[in-house]
Amino acid sequence: MPEDTTALQVQAQTRGRWVCWYGHATEHYWGTPRPPYPRFGGVVEAETPEELFKRMGEIHVKYAPGRRP
Repeated sequence: MPEDTTALQVQAQTRGRWVCWYGHATEHYWGTPRPPYPRFGGVVEAETPEELFKRMGEIHVKYAPGRRP
């Protein structure tokens, strides 16, 4: 399915920092970060790949290594 391919392309663009997938039941894109984000213990959800990138960027700004909570 094209959405699965798109999710894998999003994941590839993060250079392995995120695991991304498309939820066929929810019809949304999902992602969860790999270390170095140990303080963020969740997943992000978005309707579009662009929105998923935006939310991943927000997580990076808030939880990047060296930042205080």
